[in-house]
Amino acid sequence: MRHGIRKGFLFLVLALLVAGGVFAQRVGDTVQIDGQPYTIRSVSGDTVTLQRAPQGQLDGAWNSTIVVLGHGSVITFSGNGAVFTEIAASGGGPYVAARNGGHINNGDPFIRNIRSTGANTWSCEVLSVSTKGGGIFDITWNNGSLEILSNGVLSIRGVYTNNNNPVQLGRRR
Repeated sequence: MRHGIRKGFLFLVLALLVAGGVFAQRVGDTVQIDGQPYTIRSVSGDTVTLQRAPQGQLDGAWNSTIVVLGHGSVITFSGNGAVFTEIAASGGGPYVAARNGGHINNGDPFIRNIRSTGANTWSCEVLSVSTKGGGIFDITWNNGSLEILSNGVLSIRGVYTNNNNPVQLGRRR
């Protein structure tokens, strides 16, 4: 009997530690509770407000139809990041030049540290490639944002170092 009480007490302590660890996050983080994703909306004293997070809204492959990323390039999102799945082999744009110069490759990260900021918006860091005179002169991580527009297109800000013009991707079918 004593052994069973001790075992139950240890299990309770472990459960409290795990539950407490779930909420040791920041507003905007997505946490898993009972296998379901929730976004932390607010924390006030002992009260934590959660909102069920949409599953896989970004997850999957997205097509580039613009020159900057290379026509036909594919970016694949999973979890809190995205990688280059297919970087176009030809065409204009700094990412194609970076690929052809061996600076980036398929499988390399393009977006990292994705954090929910709203129902269809996220903050992130975007790998920015700048060219000058046909050569690569800067590859850096920029603060960026993601937004799924009402037409289903994904808008990415932060691709360009010197301006905040968005790059838009269409979901791959």
